[in-house]
This record gives sequence, structure tokens and C-alpha cells, in this order.
Amino acid sequence: MKIAVISVGSEILAGRILNRDLLLIADFLRKFGLRVNREITVKDEVEEIVETLMNLKNFDIIFITGGLGPTSDDVTKKAVARFFNVDLESSEMVLKLIKERLKDLGVEFLPVHRNYALIPRGAKILRNNAGLAPGMVFSTDKGVLISLPGPPREVESLLPHLEGLLEKYKRGEVYLKTVKTFGLRESEIYDRLKDCVWLEKAGFYPSIYGVDIRIQTERKDELDEILIELKDKLGENIYGYDNETLEMAFGRVLKERDLTVSTAESCSGGLLANLITNVSGSSGYYIAGIIAYYNRIKVDFLGVSQDVLKKYGAVSELTARQMAEGVRNLFDTDVGLSTTGIAGPTGGTPQKPVGLVYMGFSFKGEVHVIKKIFKGNRLEIKKQAAYTIMDFARRYLLKKL
Repeated sequence: MKIAVISVGSEILAGRILNRDLLLIADFLRKFGLRVNREITVKDEVEEIVETLMNLKNFDIIFITGGLGPTSDDVTKKAVARFFNVDLESSEMVLKLIKERLKDLGVEFLPVHRNYALIPRGAKILRNNAGLAPGMVFSTDKGVLISLPGPPREVESLLPHLEGLLEKYKRGEVYLKTVKTFGLRESEIYDRLKDCVWLEKAGFYPSIYGVDIRIQTERKDELDEILIELKDKLGENIYGYDNETLEMAFGRVLKERDLTVSTAESCSGGLLANLITNVSGSSGYYIAGIIAYYNRIKVDFLGVSQDVLKKYGAVSELTARQMAEGVRNLFDTDVGLSTTGIAGPTGGTPQKPVGLVYMGFSFKGEVHVIKKIFKGNRLEIKKQAAYTIMDFARRYLLKKL
């Protein structure tokens, strides 16, 4: 079984966007015991797309993503029509769907939108509920060609429509699990797991959000055993599984213990509050927050001492401590979180470099402050600060309550 993915997009080759479609397709195929054998990224040019398709004629399944929009630089349908030596025909069914979709979105139908309905003859249409351009399936001498729009959200929406088609290509059961961790580097995790006999079944994917461990096995009982061993070796560094985020895990701990939280942010500029409230149901535990960028706000609203600011500065352990205590007292919450630091790229000094962040945690009279020097750009430093204090609070509450 040979499977290829053609990614159409000059912007991908230019490095302006990342190719997330390949990840989505590869993950989808694993459910059927299948994997991608080749990936090729091509420019938005008819000749190059046709040539690539010709070179892959001996492949069983070919995915091609991108280039299905209505403008002149969207040429995938033209290339596919040329490859199969068929005409582009206007589909009344697709045109009707486009008009209905635009009406639901409150967008005016324009003449250019008719281009969405131009379909190579012989295509089976896949309705796109996340966008406008439909997906298409074509029979080839060897197998199938599947054409999908480029936006990852739309690819993710369309892939489930292909389950019936891919069932006949299935190569046995495959069990997948993504284990979400925070607080350990990839090398530290590997060192803890180096003697595990199943290690070759694991993939490690580090980011500023932690390290994801993806496990793939052909037996459900083996997967269950691996997950038990991972929990034993990594403990509370594991915060969730599959699509769970750290903010979801933190929110679950608060909800299960009937606790409330408030935030006082300087360097993270409201990002911590935004992450916490991104979780559905967070109104049950998140009360309020203050973005105390200016020192006067730290003093007037959070009770930070003028003497502390004068002697130690806004970026200091004592300031983070008083911010966390102050916001918890101000809004009468169980937990108070704070951040203060230098997100850069300017403002650093030898004593207080860019990336230095103090994060405070206040709970029932106890206050803890974490000091870190993060690496990365401004947004990455802010994100690392927000996730670090959330993870600290999550672990603390798990141990204490």
C-alpha cells in the first residue's frame, strides 16, 4: 500500500505557513493501520501539479491539499482536470450549497464564488461544513485521488467523510494515545523511559506547551499497560491525554475541588486569564483578573508596597508574592496567581535579563513564587509564564487536597 500527500501552496515553500495538513492526514490514516510513504510540496502551478500526479501514478491513495479557492492562483482543479483529461463543469448542487453557506455566514454572494462550483467531471463531492470549497474523490487506475481544501480546520472536518472509503484499505487495528506532559524536558522524559521495552512505539513532540508522547500499538491491552507504566514513571508531569490542554486540566482540578481563582498579570498582559477562560465552564471557577502593567495599579489595586517596588523593582519575588496575595484578597478567591517579568525583546539588564519572570501562587495563607528565565520571543515567554504557573497550581492542589 503506497500513499502520497501532495501539498499545494507557494506560501508553504516560502516558509510563511506550516504544513499542518500532513499531520492531520497522517494521524487519520493511522486509525486504519496506514501511513504516508511520500509527501511533496509544490507551487501553485498547473504544470507542476500535473507532473507530480504523473510521477505518483503507481500510488494507491493520493491526497492533494490546497488550491481549491475561487481566485486565479487556486489551480488544483484545473490540474486535476488536465491529469484525468476531463472538463471542468459547473455543479448546480455545489452552487446551491455555496449560496446556502454564504447566507448562513451573512456574506454576499459574488460572481467569483461561482468558481467554487467548477468541478472536474467524474468527481464525488465531499460536503465541507467548515468552509466553502468542497472536497473531491476521484477513481484512478490504481486506487483513489482525494482532493481537499488547504485550511487545516477544513481538512480536519472533511477527513471523517473518508472513513467508509478507507475501510477497504485497512491493515488491522491500530490504537493511538497522546500523553500530555509538562515540567520535564524531552531528554529527561527519555531518561526515565529508556529501559521500557515498548519505547520504539513512542514518539516525542516537545513544544512550549510541554512534551507530547504519542503511543501507537496494535493491541489494546498493550496500550493500557504502557499507559500504566507511563503514569508510574512520570506521575503528575502527566496532565492529560489526546486533545486535553493544560488549562483544561487546571480547570478540572479547580472544579472538582470547588475552588475559585483570580489573576494579577504584568508581563503576561492578560494571557493567563485568556487561557483559563478559554475552557468551557470556566465561569464556575474563574472570578476576575487585573492587568497591572503600570506600577500604580499594582499599588492601588493589589496592595503592592511602594517600598518593595522602590527597593526590589516590579520584576522581583516580593512583587510577585504581593500581587498573588493582593488579587486573592481583592476578589475573595481561593487561589491567586500572578506574573511579573521581562518579556523582551528589550528591557533586559545583566541583573534582570530578558525572559526573567516571577510567578506567584497564593492559597489559604501560603504563598509560593517561582523564578524562571525563559527563552524565546515575546509571545513565547508570555505563554511559558502562563503555563508554568498554571501547572504549579495544578500540582500543588492535587497534592494538598
